[in-house]
Amino acid sequence: MKKTTLKTPKKKRNPAHLEQRNGLWFAVLTIPKDCRSKLENKVRFIKSLETHNQSEAINRSHKFIAQWKSEIEFARGSLEQSLIFRASELKKRFEDKTEDELLRDPEWNSYQNVSTLLIPSKEVTEFHAEVAGALTRLAPHRDGWVASLTQKAKTKDQMIRDVDRFLAQFTMLEGITAKAIKAYVDELIGLGTTQSSINRVLISCKSFYKYLKVAGELQHNSENPFTGLAEVVRGTVKKNKKDRGNWTIEETLKLYEKVKEAKHPAMLSLFIIGAYTGCRINEIAEMKKEDVNLKGKFFYLPKSKTKDGVREVPIHNAILPLFKRLYEDTTDGYIIASTAENQYGNRSAPLSQRFGRIKSALGYGEGKVFHSFRGTVATLLENAGVDETVAAHIVGHKIKTMTYGLYSSGTKMSLKLEAINKIGYPAPFNKFN
Repeated sequence: MKKTTLKTPKKKRNPAHLEQRNGLWFAVLTIPKDCRSKLENKVRFIKSLETHNQSEAINRSHKFIAQWKSEIEFARGSLEQSLIFRASELKKRFEDKTEDELLRDPEWNSYQNVSTLLIPSKEVTEFHAEVAGALTRLAPHRDGWVASLTQKAKTKDQMIRDVDRFLAQFTMLEGITAKAIKAYVDELIGLGTTQSSINRVLISCKSFYKYLKVAGELQHNSENPFTGLAEVVRGTVKKNKKDRGNWTIEETLKLYEKVKEAKHPAMLSLFIIGAYTGCRINEIAEMKKEDVNLKGKFFYLPKSKTKDGVREVPIHNAILPLFKRLYEDTTDGYIIASTAENQYGNRSAPLSQRFGRIKSALGYGEGKVFHSFRGTVATLLENAGVDETVAAHIVGHKIKTMTYGLYSSGTKMSLKLEAINKIGYPAPFNKFN
C-alpha cells in the first residue's frame, strides 16, 4: 500500500515592506547601519497604514517607502541635505497647526533642536524660509513635469537635460524673475552657447514654468518670464552656422579609398549614394525597398528635414547597378543596413559616427561633414550647366521664385535623369556593383 505523505502548507509571506499586527497593516523599512546615527538611531521605519485590507495597504505604503528611501539617501550626505529634502514635508505638517499643537508635535521639537546645529548658509536660509511657507522648492515638481511631456524620446531627453541644468541654479520658484532669467541667458551667452541652443533651453524652461501652473503653484494668468526672450537672444547672439565647405572631387576620391579600407559595406554604399545624389545621411539610411523604382531609375523620399526635401531623386547611371544589388540583397526592407545602436533607434547614427571617424583620420575638421555632399552635388550640377530649378528639385532645396516655387508641380523625372547624368567623378569612383 502506497504511503501518503501529508505536505505541510507553506507559510504565506507578507508583501515587501509590509507587516501585519493584530490584523492591521504597517509599512516597514529597515534602515542601513551607516545611516542610523543620522536618523535618530532608528533600526527601521514603521508606519501604521490604518487598514486591514492588504491591497489597500500596498497602495498606501508606496509613498512612505519612497519617502524613507529618499531620506536614507540624503542621510548618507550632509545634515543640511537631509533637512532640505524634508522641508516641503515639514511645511505641509506645520502650516495649519496652532502654536499649542506645534509645541506638542515631536517633529516641530526635532526641527527646532536640529536647526540650532546648522551652520548658516544660503541652503539653510532657504530651508527655514520653505518650512515657513515663504519659498517653494522647484525640484519636487520635476518628475511631474517629465511625466507630462509628450515629445519624441530624443527631444524629451534634451528638454530634461536643459531643465535639470536650470534647476541646479534655480532651486526656488520665487527666484524665477525676469531679471534673473535675463542674467541666466547672459551667462549662457558668455559661455559661447549658440543662438539655437539658447532658444532650445528657453523653450524647455518655458514648458516647465507652464507646468507649475498646472501643479497649482502659480496663477493661470501669471506671466511667463521666459516669453519674449527669444527676441533678445536673436539680437545679441550669432547664429551657430559653421563654416562648412563642400567636398572637392580630389577629397571625395581620398575619402572613397579610406571608406573602402574600412571594409564596411553599408558605409561604403551610403557614401557612394551620398556623393552621387546630395541626399542627407538620414534620408539615405531611412530609404526602404518600397521607395525605390528601378525601372524608372529613381527613389522617393517620403520624409525629410524640410517640406522641399520630400521628393523623387534620380539614380545616376553609375550607381544603378549598386541600387539593383542593394534592392535584391536587403533582409529588413531597408536599402542600407544599420545596427541602429542609438538609443532612439536612429538608423543613421552609427553610420554617421563611423563616417566622422573616417574623415577625421584624414585630417578633416568640423567644416567638412557628410552633409557637405549636398553642396558638392549642387556645385557639380551648376558647373554642368543644369538649370537651377532642376538642381533644386534634385537636392531638395526650396525654390524662391513665385512661379516655380509656389505654383509648379516640380520637374519631371526625365529632366532630372538627364541632369544628374551630366555630373560624374573620375575613375575609380565611377563604377560600382
